[in-house]
Amino acid sequence: MTGELRGRVAVKLGWAALDTLHAREVIALLDHLLDDDLAGPVRGELRFLVAVALGQAGQDPARQRELFMAAISDLQDRPDLRAWALMGLGVTPRPGGPISECVQWLNQALELVDEVDDRLLEVFVLGKAGSVFLDIGDPSWRGVADRMLKITGGSPQQRREANAHYSVGISACYAGHFDMAESMLTSGLRASAVQQNRRLEVMLRSGLALLRYCRGSWNGLRGEVDDLLADVAHYATSRMDIELVGGGLDLAYGAVDDAHERLRRVTELAVEIGAYEVVPVAVGGWARATLARGDRQGALHCVGVLLDALDVQGLWPSVGWALPSAVEVWAAADEHEEARRFTYRVERELRDLDAPLASAALCYARGVLDGRADEFVAAAEEYTKVSAPYEAARANERAAGLLLADGDVRGGSMLRDAVAAYERLGARWDHDRAAGVARWHGVALPARHRGGRQGYGAGLSPRERQVAELATAGRTNKEIAQALFVSTKTVEKHLAAVMRKLQARSRTELVHLLGRAAGKDGGFP
Repeated sequence: MTGELRGRVAVKLGWAALDTLHAREVIALLDHLLDDDLAGPVRGELRFLVAVALGQAGQDPARQRELFMAAISDLQDRPDLRAWALMGLGVTPRPGGPISECVQWLNQALELVDEVDDRLLEVFVLGKAGSVFLDIGDPSWRGVADRMLKITGGSPQQRREANAHYSVGISACYAGHFDMAESMLTSGLRASAVQQNRRLEVMLRSGLALLRYCRGSWNGLRGEVDDLLADVAHYATSRMDIELVGGGLDLAYGAVDDAHERLRRVTELAVEIGAYEVVPVAVGGWARATLARGDRQGALHCVGVLLDALDVQGLWPSVGWALPSAVEVWAAADEHEEARRFTYRVERELRDLDAPLASAALCYARGVLDGRADEFVAAAEEYTKVSAPYEAARANERAAGLLLADGDVRGGSMLRDAVAAYERLGARWDHDRAAGVARWHGVALPARHRGGRQGYGAGLSPRERQVAELATAGRTNKEIAQALFVSTKTVEKHLAAVMRKLQARSRTELVHLLGRAAGKDGGFP
């Protein structure tokens, strides 16, 4: 096969792979072919495809930028791909580079797409631009989103239209624009093209799972997370969203060690691939879990990771997710001046940005710093306005503690509200802590309704099946824990359940049983 023919076949393979959940599997092959003597347009398209595949896999952002830059010069006759490559540079920030640099690339992409008679490409680029503008708190995101919705009619059908709705929806979720997130993600999931594209379906379902977590719609969410985990294994951004939800639920349900491991790894992955808008959400929970383990120095390290991420990229709108936890960590470490300086900095940075969580988070932080119940009350009200009931309950609990300590009877009502909210959410860890405060102050609470988690009977749960598959592949418990973002203790628990359900007397017998089942039926029981 000639080099020219190999290049054309590789381009077809690359485009086909991008529509699957396994694009990362062809990256090495396509990248290797770039060493061939290829015609400029073929080389440019191949570079472009490798860059996009790397982005899907969450690998090597620096290489992505290098390939996009090189592809642009080879694609002079392909304004559609040049616009896409410019967009790729806009959504793949250069570490330490100013946000204005990303905006410049995106504006170039928007200008170029106006010259291309391709409605679907225009929608796709608008979606990515709107996503970045949401991430940086630029109010112009609304105009971009409106332009996109005008083209799609708010009812996307084609793949790129659904992808654009996903891009705006997921960024709206992290920024705190939950109504916009719900509108975009649900309409995207209804698109006819999504029914034939598993990757897009998984992305949109993962985004909606994150939205449900942020809005406190947790009933059945744990099972949904478990079901999605296998599908997002090879897609870095959606996996990050789902593991973030799983870690947050672990913490609220009292699995503090698991929450610590998952949220630490989510944070590390977000930093690695440059998804800095995710860092505050992950660090907020990671720091709380670390502090709950009695590790103040570790919690300070979590906050340090947040500060580093903000210094690198300066994506401030989502910092509202982490500010309350960061201030609580500094207060626990008796570093009140550090907490106060950071709170002032957040207030300055967010002053002219579109950041719905800012007001609530700043009230909460001032409540910690000044020990004022009215600030926590205001925080609870602001969190309620943006439909963040878990955060509102935490603020009510803090306000109640201060009021009750001063003998103010209003604290009892607020504490009961917090406890009721935790019970509705299923947040057992928080419920038990707040109930302890109630006992200390003699506040009577209604009888607790005790629900149960979903059971799988003699069958394996989705998580048990994942552990079993990795064990069959010869992974150690530590390797399985790293792959699934959980602790080794949790892996041991799942393996014990698998062995009990399959009546295996040893790990060797378990591997044999699972291997036989996979060969016989094409899957595990």
